[in-house]
Amino acid sequence: MFDTDGFYRRLGAAESLGADEQLLVYDELRVMCTESTLTIVFEEMSTGGDNLAALFDLSRSDAGLLPFTTRSGHMALRLTSETAEDETARALQCINTVTQRFKLGESSQA
Repeated sequence: MFDTDGFYRRLGAAESLGADEQLLVYDELRVMCTESTLTIVFEEMSTGGDNLAALFDLSRSDAGLLPFTTRSGHMALRLTSETAEDETARALQCINTVTQRFKLGESSQA
């Protein structure tokens, strides 16, 4: 299970978001978290080049990650939690791994 309050707080949100709300991270990721599902949607990243291969590499490195594309054609990842144990740290690590792998937010940190 994911602690949504703790998850969003660690990402800088003042309060937990509702089920239909999304948090924009580095202006490049939309993140939605419920107690059982984390969804990461890449805003402006194309499926071309090495991006799609990198997305599948990430999913192979963590058996719980499922790559998919949204109806609007955006690349996305989904992480599910099927246990009653707190897996919030795992969800946050997933966000960190994604931002590092795709070098997101580097231009905003310079």
